[in-house]
Order: sequence, then C-alpha cells, then structure tokens
Amino acid sequence: SMYQQLVAESGPMRDWQLVTPAEYEARTKARVELPEGSVLLLIRTERERFAVVFQRTPSGDYRATQLAR
Repeated sequence: SMYQQLVAESGPMRDWQLVTPAEYEARTKARVELPEGSVLLLIRTERERFAVVFQRTPSGDYRATQLAR
C-alpha cells in the first residue's frame, strides 16, 4: 500500500534509471552507505524525483528495502 500511495502522490512516471551507489552520490551529492551489491532505481515522475534502494539477497535476487526522497 505504501507504493500505491507513492504512485498516487507522485503522478505518472517520466523515466527511470538503475545506478550504483557511487553513481547516485555523483548525481545527487548525497552520501549513501549501502551493503555491497546494492543498486538504486532513480525515478522521475511528473511531480518529483526519488530513489528505491534494492539490496541483493543471499539467493542472488534483489529486494526493495528503502525509499529515498
């Protein structure tokens, strides 16, 4: 339900890009400390920009764990 509310608040998606923590820091000037193997999905919508952090699980899959606005 959190993601449904986020979509309702943010408006239609304009674009997205998958980046490493280092690429995220370079683009946003925000420092992030994430476990090895994490990636961020940068999302730009009609009304805002935010990132979803994905961490790699022991099985090799990725799980959304954080939202950065």
